[in-house]
Amino acid sequence: MKHDSRDARQLVGKWYANGERDRPTEIFSSRRGLQARNERGRVTRLDPTRNGDIRALDWENKLRGHVKRDRIEWENGSIWTRQPTRRLARR
Repeated sequence: MKHDSRDARQLVGKWYANGERDRPTEIFSSRRGLQARNERGRVTRLDPTRNGDIRALDWENKLRGHVKRDRIEWENGSIWTRQPTRRLARR
């Protein structure tokens, strides 16, 4: 099944790095396509994959993010959530 750009547009909006309210991130649409801004202000182009995940083309050798409903689990261990949460990740 081919990935539909409408699916990727559902990612647009505010996110929170590791669920922390004071570390907002963002996914937005621009003339260059879908982009993301991390908690440090760095911007990357996003490339949706066929299985619904995303790749951050300008971060860490095309960093892959696994999209799971209201969270994105990045391969570098970072997690973005739609809502801030007080829960701390256990590692």
